[in-house]
Amino acid sequence: MKKPRRSDVPVAIVVAVVDLVIMTMLASAYGLSGLSAGAPDAREVRQHESDEITILVMTALLAGGGCALAALCRFWKTSITHLVVTGLPLLACVTWQEWS
Repeated sequence: MKKPRRSDVPVAIVVAVVDLVIMTMLASAYGLSGLSAGAPDAREVRQHESDEITILVMTALLAGGGCALAALCRFWKTSITHLVVTGLPLLACVTWQEWS
């Protein structure tokens, strides 16, 4: 296995900050997608479920694609940082969706 690049740590820090901003936006979209005025009708419930699934798929693609891209560029610390920052909230949302 080749050694990681020397610029891996600064890139990992930048990726972690950007990932935190993106995950905060996705988490707020996930939480706010179920809000409605009054009692939701059947159409709003279906739309909410569809929105949640779309957000989870986007997060999974972000986690997998970013990790693979960083690994291809030999940024090992960046790859692990990205996987932890994006993968743990994804796992929490999937677990929350299964329990509710």
